Amino acid sequence: MTQRTKTLRISRANRFALAGALMATALLGTAGTLYAQGKSAVDPYWMSLRDDMAYMRTGPRDSYPIKWVYKRKYMPLKVVAKEADWRKVEDMDGDQGWMHLKLLSTVRTAVVMADGPEPLRQSAADNARIEWRVQKGVVGKITDCTVNWCLFDVSGQLGYINREAIWGDEDLPGEKNK
Repeated sequence: MTQRTKTLRISRANRFALAGALMATALLGTAGTLYAQGKSAVDPYWMSLRDDMAYMRTGPRDSYPIKWVYKRKYMPLKVVAKEADWRKVEDMDGDQGWMHLKLLSTVRTAVVMADGPEPLRQSAADNARIEWRVQKGVVGKITDCTVNWCLFDVSGQLGYINREAIWGDEDLPGEKNK
């Protein structure tokens, strides 16, 4: 049995274009790959999910595959890059992917990360009266954050929570320049 090969004829102009593309790829390496993907790094800032369900995709278009389906309204997300109406976000587990801007909200939220029930206190002090307790995974709106505490609102149930117990409260460089 003989093995056949097909001869590909390339015009002179196409040979120069192909050689140029191969050379650019070799010279640019990873930087070229990032540029070709159109990713624009930003100073990170916080957003949250606008609705009860949202898709995280592997790239900044609807044509990219869905990576994760989120089913928690107000889940906090850290924005780390953008392209047009798409934002590359990072979730509390460190997973990154792309979401359309229409799926995101500027409402500032956090999620409880502590293992046991975490107290929501009447004021921002360790000895303040406990108003409520929240479990790991509970999401709430945050406001009035101090060095150690944030006012945490879970569907109208308010209390101060220790900042060490939540994710989404970190002050990020891009917060003022969204």
